[in-house]
Amino acid sequence: MEQRNADLVIEYNMGAARSAVELDLLANVLQRSEALLSSARQQLRSLVVTAAGPAQGGGPAAPALAPVAAVAAAEPAQGGGPAAPALALAVAHAGPASRGRELSAILLDAQQIRTNSPTSSKQIMLRYPLAALCLEPPLTIPTSLPDSWYAAKVRDGLVDETSFEEEAAHYTKATAHLPVWVSRVPGATSGGRRTARQLYGPSDNTFNDCYFVALPWACLPELLIESERACPRFNGEFKSLPAVVWDEIVSYVCLSTVNSMFPPSPNHLRFHYNPPYGYGVIGVAELCFFVAVEWVGRLFVSPISKYFQLDGPEHKKEVEALKGDPVPQCVEVSILQPGVKWDEFPTDRSTKDVIWTCTPAELRIVLLLDDNAEPTIVRNQFIKVLTCSSRGCRDEALSNQRWRDLHKLYKMYEAVCAAAPAEGPGCMPRALLRAHLLYGLFAVMVYMPFQSGKEVLHADLCGVPLLQQLAEAIAWLAWRGLLYYDVRTPNVIVSGHGASASAVLVDYDDLVIVEPHSINTFDEYIEVLKSTMGRRGEVDVSSCLLAWPALCNLVGVELRKTH
Repeated sequence: MEQRNADLVIEYNMGAARSAVELDLLANVLQRSEALLSSARQQLRSLVVTAAGPAQGGGPAAPALAPVAAVAAAEPAQGGGPAAPALALAVAHAGPASRGRELSAILLDAQQIRTNSPTSSKQIMLRYPLAALCLEPPLTIPTSLPDSWYAAKVRDGLVDETSFEEEAAHYTKATAHLPVWVSRVPGATSGGRRTARQLYGPSDNTFNDCYFVALPWACLPELLIESERACPRFNGEFKSLPAVVWDEIVSYVCLSTVNSMFPPSPNHLRFHYNPPYGYGVIGVAELCFFVAVEWVGRLFVSPISKYFQLDGPEHKKEVEALKGDPVPQCVEVSILQPGVKWDEFPTDRSTKDVIWTCTPAELRIVLLLDDNAEPTIVRNQFIKVLTCSSRGCRDEALSNQRWRDLHKLYKMYEAVCAAAPAEGPGCMPRALLRAHLLYGLFAVMVYMPFQSGKEVLHADLCGVPLLQQLAEAIAWLAWRGLLYYDVRTPNVIVSGHGASASAVLVDYDDLVIVEPHSINTFDEYIEVLKSTMGRRGEVDVSSCLLAWPALCNLVGVELRKTH
């Protein structure tokens, strides 16, 4: 019975990875039998109640990797779409507060986003918010294509799986170089609606058709060109790369990555320090190119090679350029930690965008290349999980860009914190926490030391000491190329009282990356913030910071000191 219960937990915990065959079987069973699903849910609820008693093992406890400071759950900011009011970010998570639930209960109730085989026309993998074709260089994978190649594709409007390698995009290039006896038809555009009769056929009162075969004069040649009399004719035919090819490659790489990077780990969610990735080869007959698929909350597929002929020298060269170092370790979160409560957003529907701990939780660091190694336990952590449904807006491309920006800003934040001296000039302000972004199955996880205290009130920030701590942190980040603007009360945690009170900024998901050492005054801070968000098509978020005039003045003073 215990083994059966453990199997049920694995079966319905989408954080536990499965092989491609198991995924298909599970989908088929659930679709055929709602009664089976209902029964399994009831059994799993009983299991959760039973399993919540004893403490979870995981090997001998190791020292925490980060200082055991505080962790109060600051609700993560959600950006509004391009048409959202400027203050949307400041009030995005307003609503009834939750007392928290166990993670297992939240995952049990969470509604899965269905996917079908690539041969199906519905619920495919390559769709919002699961995956996207990205015509930018990969975030973590080398590419043999220059930046100019990606820029040219975007400039030509080839920005999705239906327009990339569409035949019409190649007509002009195909007629850029022609034999000396061939020329373009004056006033005609290749791909235009002209029949062969209009281009090459006989006039109405002339008969020069073949006596033995009726020719298809109604067809539509793609290249509108003509040859000189008595010279060889020249023409062409192009075929678009079907959109289903992209869904197929994303699906196959996704399933094989699950098998490699997310093997079953009962009752745990697994996350990696860097985006899991894989490769695929797309070919039309013997002409092929490589793509990379990166998992940053969503799956992003990018071309990374020029065309090459199968089994040719360029094929071998491109394969040798692919990186594939084994991943030494990962981080896992138990879904059955006794006493650990999680909050969720939204609370009024079963598809979750964000879930986060209300109480301190623990992680375990697992060595993947040593089956006998005991995991390292890291306690007293704040954990936030953002699913692929989060960071949404009305524009899918902008939403996808937010995910890529999330990776970039956390890598930069981790780097500037790691480079700061332990003490003295330039040390990390105490109002900042060391935070890390990890990568899982259609989700990412942010973790940092749990910050005990209370959400700040406007009255708490009337005094200079707390404002000064926040100003020092904001200016410190700005000088290093990161702009923090989301100064909402849930994102400021205050601990202590009176002269010993301290404030901490949390939630770094919406930092804005700028050129380091480029901000010298607060006016420049606001100007660069507005212009950067404007170029990205985002709403003006400067009002979140400007709502605190006293803080703004102190930030300006700190920026001048830094300069």
